[in-house]
Amino acid sequence: MSSGGAVRSRPSCSGALGYPLGNEVRQASGYWFQPFLGGQIYVSPRGAFPVDSWWGGFLEAHAARGGGTGSLGYPKGNEFFDTTTRTWSQVFERGRIHIGPAGTRYEMGVFWEL
Repeated sequence: MSSGGAVRSRPSCSGALGYPLGNEVRQASGYWFQPFLGGQIYVSPRGAFPVDSWWGGFLEAHAARGGGTGSLGYPKGNEFFDTTTRTWSQVFERGRIHIGPAGTRYEMGVFWEL
């Protein structure tokens, strides 16, 4: 298996993600996807979204909502930690996922952007 093109050009494809578990795949949506031992990488065809890698709770929560073609869409950035709420969050095209002490919750639609 190899990383080439869009995925290989990103520095995050080495290190924490570990070895690739499959080859790069171009999805019907135009995104490039590649699974790694420690997570996944998506590359946007529009160039507006960065490469995003995620694993664990975010990957499971995103998959539960239909993945990239589901209600959340594709990620717009990597996970981040809010020290005030002690919650991890990730922004997607049409919503957010929050994971914290109270569990996983979703914000959908335009209201979360305000």
